[in-house]
Amino acid sequence: MDIDSNPYTPLNGSVGSPSYQKARLVRVAGLATVGLLLGGVAVYTTTTSTAAAPHTGNLETMSSGPAQTKGVSSDAVSDASGYVPMFTKITSILSGAPSSVAQDEVDQAATNPAEIMTKRAKKVATPAVVGGDKSDWGLQSITLTYGETLYVSGEAERRLGRPLGDGYAYPETGLDNRLFVRVGHETTFEFGRKTTWSLKQTDATTKQSVNVYTHPEESESLALTIEDPGKYTIVVGGQEATVDARVVRYEVRDLSDDDRNAYLDALHTMYYVNDEEGAQTYGDRYKSAAWLVRQHLYGAASRECDHWHDDAGVINHHVGITWELENILRTIDSSTAAHYWDYTREAAEDIEWYDSPFFDDDWFGATSPIDGEKIITKGRWAYLPVMESARSYSNITNPYGLLRSPWNTDNTPYVMRHNATLWSFADGNTEFPTCSNFKTAAEYDWIGTMFNRLNGELHGPVHLMIGGHWGWSEKWREYMVSVSETDGFLLFAKFLWRQGFIHTPDYCSSDTPQSECTTHCPDEVKDGMNASEILKVAGAHRLIEADPYWDSLSTYGHTHEDLLDALCSIGHPGEMFSSAAPYDPIFWPLHGTAERFMGLMRVSKARGLATFSEKWGYAHNTYNPSDTDTYCDWSGIDQTNSFERPTCIRQSCSGHREDDTLPFEGLWSGQSGLYTNSEFYEFSSPLNDDMPYMYDSLEYWAGCGDMLSDDDDE
Repeated sequence: MDIDSNPYTPLNGSVGSPSYQKARLVRVAGLATVGLLLGGVAVYTTTTSTAAAPHTGNLETMSSGPAQTKGVSSDAVSDASGYVPMFTKITSILSGAPSSVAQDEVDQAATNPAEIMTKRAKKVATPAVVGGDKSDWGLQSITLTYGETLYVSGEAERRLGRPLGDGYAYPETGLDNRLFVRVGHETTFEFGRKTTWSLKQTDATTKQSVNVYTHPEESESLALTIEDPGKYTIVVGGQEATVDARVVRYEVRDLSDDDRNAYLDALHTMYYVNDEEGAQTYGDRYKSAAWLVRQHLYGAASRECDHWHDDAGVINHHVGITWELENILRTIDSSTAAHYWDYTREAAEDIEWYDSPFFDDDWFGATSPIDGEKIITKGRWAYLPVMESARSYSNITNPYGLLRSPWNTDNTPYVMRHNATLWSFADGNTEFPTCSNFKTAAEYDWIGTMFNRLNGELHGPVHLMIGGHWGWSEKWREYMVSVSETDGFLLFAKFLWRQGFIHTPDYCSSDTPQSECTTHCPDEVKDGMNASEILKVAGAHRLIEADPYWDSLSTYGHTHEDLLDALCSIGHPGEMFSSAAPYDPIFWPLHGTAERFMGLMRVSKARGLATFSEKWGYAHNTYNPSDTDTYCDWSGIDQTNSFERPTCIRQSCSGHREDDTLPFEGLWSGQSGLYTNSEFYEFSSPLNDDMPYMYDSLEYWAGCGDMLSDDDDE
């Protein structure tokens, strides 16, 4: 993307997805697995060697023995080539079963695994999970043509006791009568007798069914690894079943240690490998974290309005950028995904929000570093840098040239966090958004109201509690503690900036003291108005509630002049409370919970369990200095050498209207051109059969029980 391009203007021509025309060598669990291209889909064959070099020849000369078979990786091969008998494989799987599973069942599983697993209804107490009935411990299953049953499961399903498709596979969704599998991970298919196995797929070019794998001998089970998303047909003894292979997103706590480290390692790579180096190593689809930060800045830090937040496009934009993240992560490690954080679990499990495992050093780092510098100093993300000298990379930077919000004049070249907003600990919150908050939102009768709550109270506090805000004069401490929720001051200061009252320095050299590089309100922009008049013209009384904010000023010895002076200097936020929020890696798992919630609601509506309008729009708030519903026209104004203020009118910002285009290209194979909000909302529905990813479950919220019921399990 050129730094001067406008991502909210449709680009000419169609947007094609990058080519995958290559073979890949991947080491998986000690097996040399070679990704091949068949009909545009990479599939695996497996050998039993412990090391291998990349092969540059054709398929026929790739290897000898069973590995010559075109297909996916398979563990269920002959003894001579690594066969693991069914009972041995299941025993090894169950060796790590939760303690509540009776040992006799573990022993019996060695001889009758399918029967035992399917009888484990509601017996599994997954560690650190409370509330709500667990789905049956068992396997996905499907009845084949002759009445026989085919079972399928992966490691995560067996470990967690929840089959994939939970919340998706209903007749009303059209996603039933299939078997979901997780791409990049071994899936075990189990049948009641020895039989033949093969896998087919429709070639993307010829539309003909292509046999991509044939198992060399009859067996009762088959273990396969499918690399790329898509629809397959598994043929079991002449009987066919649809296999829907997708990227699967899990709650980060529910990942195995290996999968969690793979996810965090890939995320770390994205932060430390730039665009050019990454493209050379991981392919043209690779982009760095800075690339995503820039995209978010272009949307959220525009001078005229916020194209991404506080209006109807908020969910689409965050679904889109998270999808971009996932595609980038999978160029680094194709086994991973954009895993999510169900932050309702902290309150449900009586975990203080700041003691969440997400703040462990090896996960995402301390929520509020104690060294006074607000920099993560330990663990995986210690001293995570912010791009310096970024003016040649982005047309939005701060005055020091850091890839930050233009009004955030902090010169610290590292990602920053603080657990207080202007002395108010956690911005007055005692916990992250809870199950009861989401259950209330599930009762709304319009997506516009759901969008509003998901933008604000259902996810916004997490940003504020981690990002924080500081830098005001100490004289404001007592007042700020009294009003508790203090995020509105930064939010209103941004609105003053958009209206042209607040100016930022054009340039500050690296040796300019931070005290000399601050935002300010020049006298030239005030047009002779006093502070009270400016605050009124700027809409402060419409956006900031009188009690306690206005009524308490004089009680603590402050005037409107004092307040305007403080607002004009803005102070400094941590990344998570700014339009550069994606620079904090904890940004990425945060938004999956909103998408899961909307997915659950849309499936529930299809099933007749929920009723709400999907007419495009947004329920705007009063007394919310972030929700201004205002567009400021800066066209024709030289923002660097002028004190002229823009014309501001009440209207939705571009990027939020139903027919506005979104800036996301090449998210899925076959995407052609940019999509409008309505088109993207339709395509990203969990009801869309062509979606390449899914969540492990829409219905299972660990601490919430039934999200659509009034029962509160907190």
